[in-house]
Amino acid sequence: MDFTPQEEFSYAFIHAIAAGAGFSFQVATRLGDNSGVDATICAFGKKGTTKGRSLYLQVKSSYQNKKSDEYINYDDLDFTDYNALTDDQPYANPFILVLVLVPKEQIEWTAQSDKELCLRYSAYWLSLKGQPPIEKNKRIKIPISQQLTVNSLQSIMQRIRIGGAP
Repeated sequence: MDFTPQEEFSYAFIHAIAAGAGFSFQVATRLGDNSGVDATICAFGKKGTTKGRSLYLQVKSSYQNKKSDEYINYDDLDFTDYNALTDDQPYANPFILVLVLVPKEQIEWTAQSDKELCLRYSAYWLSLKGQPPIEKNKRIKIPISQQLTVNSLQSIMQRIRIGGAP
């Protein structure tokens, strides 16, 4: 698999959030990627025992910051990726879209001092489970209230651990 610097940064961004929340982050294998799964987040217990279900991610990144007061508009999700995210099978792990917004200039993606490493800008998530499949690309509206943070990821993982939706 070939990755662009922006894709690599997106994975690093999400990996940092997952690590801060106490979870494992793993980039998918080629087979997973061909199924629309870009990465997996999982909670582990003692000696590698799992503490809950895994969370599958479809990861996208954009420097196009099309925000309103309530939503981020994203136009680049292919309809086949959209349809993979709508899977409503009861046996399937929860599957969400994560959109990482970055500055347009690569040099601005990070800031570093002797006290911190800052990753810019932010990530947002959306569950499309149960939505009807589509036959052509359409605009996705991601609520800005669904920012992916350490706290929000812990809440998502807690909900899916007990069988709820993300």
